[in-house]
Formats: sequence, C-alpha cells, structure tokens
Amino acid sequence: MSGPDRFFEQRMEKAQDLREMGIDPYANDFKVDTRALDFIRLYHEQDKESLEGSEQRHALAGRVVAVNKMGKAAFIRLQDSSCDEIAPNGEPVGRIQIYLRRDELPEADFAQYKKLDIGDIIGVSGSPMKTRTGELTVQVKSFRLLTKSLRPLPEKWHGLTDVETRYRQRYLDLIAN
Repeated sequence: MSGPDRFFEQRMEKAQDLREMGIDPYANDFKVDTRALDFIRLYHEQDKESLEGSEQRHALAGRVVAVNKMGKAAFIRLQDSSCDEIAPNGEPVGRIQIYLRRDELPEADFAQYKKLDIGDIIGVSGSPMKTRTGELTVQVKSFRLLTKSLRPLPEKWHGLTDVETRYRQRYLDLIAN
C-alpha cells in the first residue's frame, strides 16, 4: 500500500489506539474561552519578563498546521476561527504557537500528543510566555485531541493547484492557503 491510502491507514490506526487508551478521538465537550487573535491582542505588547510565571490560564482550540518535535518538548502551530481577522503583531492571522513539555503535562495528555498529526484539531489550556526569540506562545498545562484528521492536508508549499478542486472543495483551499 502506498500514497494516500498508507496515510489513511496510519491515521485510522492512531485513532484506534486512542480508543484503546480510553480517549474519544472525536470529543465535543471542550470549552474554548480565548481565540488565537484575542490571546495575541492581550499579550503581544508585554515583554518576556512580565509574562514569566504568569498564572493566567486560557483555553484555545484549533487545527494543527505545523509540528516541531524536540524529544521531550514540542512547538506546535495552531490555527483557529479567528483566521479571517487582522493580528496586531503581523503574524499569520488566527495562528498561535503552543509549547508542550513532557514534564509539565499529565501522562495521559502526553500520550495523546504522541498520536498527533498535522490537520488534527486540538484543545489546549495554558498560560502566556515568550520564547527566547520573543515569539508569543501558549505554555501548555493540559492537552486534548478533539478531532483526529484521517486525510492529510494538501502539501504545504504547493497547496491546491487545480482550480476546479479549489472551487469545489473550498474548505481545503481555506485550510491550505
């Protein structure tokens, strides 16, 4: 088996693994209290030192558009429903970076993270922080997979090139571009 069928089978296996772990891969009970754009508006002007040790918690949810795994930690780009508005920091609109550390997450949450793919929809709860490069980030305290994506998203660099597909499957065009 090769190509898209292989990806589909792998993602089906991950969804089944989640079910066996007692996790619903299609949960609908997560409560969002902050959108990515609102989070950016609240904290983009604050410096790293003022955010350090912040106890303010926010619950965000969105689609995973990029994952950078680094052993016991990871940076994930999350895109949510605020993607049609303008962000004050000039970042891609409706996208926020989240930071996960194995040491700061419950074991069950980290197990869900291990089954993560680009295109999945996740919910996170965490506090604001700025990275060494000064990028506003959500430091995750709890993580939850809300929807397992079974089909891969269109390729990042080329997107959807077929005009007919872009019109017929507008949802894919909006995700990819």
